[in-house]
Amino acid sequence: MFGGGLYDLVVQPPTIVTVSRRIFFFYPYHTDEQLLGESLLFMILLSMGSLGIFLVNRCVTHIYSRRLSSIILIGGIALFVVAVLGVYMLLKIKFSPVV
Repeated sequence: MFGGGLYDLVVQPPTIVTVSRRIFFFYPYHTDEQLLGESLLFMILLSMGSLGIFLVNRCVTHIYSRRLSSIILIGGIALFVVAVLGVYMLLKIKFSPVV
């Protein structure tokens, strides 16, 4: 719900928008509006980052075997990094100039 789920339920934004014969899956330069695909992608990335933080916390607090703990740690860090880079790229695409 943090990625715009409540907004999606109330406003029911369109899935895509066309501007001058181009198809967009996001509103460029519009920080007050978002499309359905954009908010779903952001919610997925937010969930990935949260899961990564949870896995890192789990491997630190519950150490059963050293090998399993390091596998969970690497997986959690990888999920978190992918999520942060995904959000960065989404925001970079959102604020890029329209050509």
